Amino acid sequence: MTFNFQGRVIAYLLCPAVIDLGWDVIKRAVSVTFPRFAEGMAPLGSCSPGSDGFGFVLAGVPLSCIVVPAALPRTEWEVGTLANPAWPGAAGVASAQRAHVVIAPLGEVMDRTDALRKAVACTMAAAALMPVAEAEAVCWYPAQTLVQPRTFIAMAQEMMTGDQLGSLPLDAWMRLEFGRMEGRYAAVARGLVPLLGHDLMVVGDAADPATQGGLLYNVAGYLIREGRSFADGDTMDVGTDRLTARHAEGAP
Repeated sequence: MTFNFQGRVIAYLLCPAVIDLGWDVIKRAVSVTFPRFAEGMAPLGSCSPGSDGFGFVLAGVPLSCIVVPAALPRTEWEVGTLANPAWPGAAGVASAQRAHVVIAPLGEVMDRTDALRKAVACTMAAAALMPVAEAEAVCWYPAQTLVQPRTFIAMAQEMMTGDQLGSLPLDAWMRLEFGRMEGRYAAVARGLVPLLGHDLMVVGDAADPATQGGLLYNVAGYLIREGRSFADGDTMDVGTDRLTARHAEGAP
């Protein structure tokens, strides 16, 4: 299956007020959260304090950073509050914000490996900037997840342990939905198109969100790490379960 990039990952930092983010501030922030990556950073374009947009290179990936003096529209984050029962006050926190910072990788995505590199760098930048931006939440797009700062920073640091990737921050990179499909129980992992070229769904005959959600996490993590994809009829053993892949008509 040919990789079909249909979008990009974006991290929105939700802030109570407009902030100044210059090159010196950015580099210091990264040196605190990811010290071994700070020396390899470089500015791109205008990075003077007070500018509303600039670029920089982190972990070899060019990123843009734009400060927007307005709240992130509710349509971008509301679904994330519904998908995060562990944060019951998320909607109130998000709706109280008055500014946001947009962090996104620059350039086209060449393949799955490049997609992962860009998602990792964007995650690192967002985690490093959250404390200095005084952000009270991060909205990860296109999954539209809404994550608390301490949770997101912890996931990003666990992702970058040692020289190898640690735990992927799938709680931010994908969002689970549960429902029915043709009389069966379905669970869908949204937000994976920039990383895999498609989202994932698993269907079963019994209502078992915990098992279905666990399967989606395992399969998504495997495909992202290995740069793999499924063709119709491919099978995969996950624990005691064997999954058979099918392409859903009308879905990417």
